[in-house]
Amino acid sequence: MTLSNTGSRPGKQVVQLYGERPDSAIERPVRWLIASAPVWAEPGRTTAVTLNVPTRLLA
Repeated sequence: MTLSNTGSRPGKQVVQLYGERPDSAIERPVRWLIASAPVWAEPGRTTAVTLNVPTRLLA
């Protein structure tokens, strides 16, 4: 995915990916964190973001 800094100052954001499975037979939270990554971008710049998703968290 890409993240754009539309502001006038350098910025940092933590991108988070959550999963959910309402019909799961396993008792788990409604949503759980699958992956996250910090992203820095200079003003007016667009930065590519890659999240590594362990397949075991999607099972």
